[in-house]
Amino acid sequence: MGGWEVGGLAVLQSGLPYTVSVAGSPSNTSAGSRANPVPGVNPIPSNQNINLWFDPAAFASPPAFTWGTLGRNTLLAPALYNFDFSVSRKFKIKESRDLQFRTEFFNGFNHPQFGLPNSTAGVGGAGTITSTQRSNRQIQFALRFAF
Repeated sequence: MGGWEVGGLAVLQSGLPYTVSVAGSPSNTSAGSRANPVPGVNPIPSNQNINLWFDPAAFASPPAFTWGTLGRNTLLAPALYNFDFSVSRKFKIKESRDLQFRTEFFNGFNHPQFGLPNSTAGVGGAGTITSTQRSNRQIQFALRFAF
């Protein structure tokens, strides 16, 4: 097994925080506003998935000329788990010359890295995730001659 090298890099990250807002400007200041939480309604659905990451019914638009009472960054987007790997082997050609073959796997397990959900309550698609933050698995090969 001489000459082989294996490397890896793991990124394990909790989901990014985000705030549920409402469309328009209920405060009449031309600025966006946070939503009001609906008492007794759990914002996290029992079967949380990309089609329903949070329950839009758990949030309401604040009354006119008021600000929403929902705290800033109160919900979390999906967690990110990314694993990158590399495998390489050196072949000695002469005393001062090497040939290295290298293979690298980015997002090696091809795990989806989902983005933030649509966080505007009261609009179509609220609570859904329609994007990813990283690409699918990518593999690259390299051949290096050192002299």
